[in-house]
Amino acid sequence: MALMKCDLRAILAVSEDDVIGIQDSQEHHIPWHLPEDLKNFKRLTEGKNVLMGRNTWESLPSKFRPLVNRHNYVMTRNQDYEAPGATVVHDIDSVKHLDNLWIIGGQDIYNLFRPWTSYVYYTRVQTKVMDDPRFKDCCYIMAPDYDGFTAVETSDMHHDETTGLKFYYELCANL
Repeated sequence: MALMKCDLRAILAVSEDDVIGIQDSQEHHIPWHLPEDLKNFKRLTEGKNVLMGRNTWESLPSKFRPLVNRHNYVMTRNQDYEAPGATVVHDIDSVKHLDNLWIIGGQDIYNLFRPWTSYVYYTRVQTKVMDDPRFKDCCYIMAPDYDGFTAVETSDMHHDETTGLKFYYELCANL
């Protein structure tokens, strides 16, 4: 399983308490809406190959599936799974040859590809999801462990006027 580290990047938004998503009533979703961050995600991944797990694919609103101007890959163990507009894959070997591969979620996919990841593009959202009463009955999806990665670039703080949330971008490298 030889993947080129220089071609593999992960991108994710994470709260102060390391939550990247929540599950309630069998739906997976991100517990915040930050239009500026969505524009940044689009800017970074447009024209690239994006790999996601089945739950991430299904959490995308149908009008945004597949993500436009990107080659979408959906990884699942289900051999019969169909993802219209995307390429369904079942193992690392199916995508290891791809250039400009971005891992976009979820937790299992981040963890699976962690050994070959060179860069992680974080959006650090200044909120504690587990303290929010709106999500007290949810299952939390936790951020993958990227210990050993070093922050090489950090943006200024951004502020979303609609939600009141503050966030910043951080690029980490596996040096």
